[in-house]
Amino acid sequence: MTRDYSRLLKPRSVALLGSENWCRDVISNLREMGYVWDIWPVVPGERTVGGLRAFAAVEGLPDGAGPGLRRCRGRGGGGGGGGG
Repeated sequence: MTRDYSRLLKPRSVALLGSENWCRDVISNLREMGYVWDIWPVVPGERTVGGLRAFAAVEGLPDGAGPGLRRCRGRGGGGGGGGG
C-alpha cells in the first residue's frame, strides 16, 4: 500500500498555534524561505499576527487546513532544544 504524504511534506496551508511573538517569528521565517501559501495563526485575543488574520480557535479555521505547528516547551522551561 502506497501512502501519500504530500500534505505533510508540501503543505498548501499551515496553522500556527502559539503566542503572538512565536507565530510572528514563524510567519517571518516561512516567508523568508519562500512559502507563499496560506498561513493561519491561532492566537486567542488577537485580530492579526504578522499582517495575517488571526483565529481565536482551531475550530474557526477554514476548511482544508493543513498541518499545524505548535510551540512546545521542554521540561527545562526553555523554548525548545532541551529538557526532553
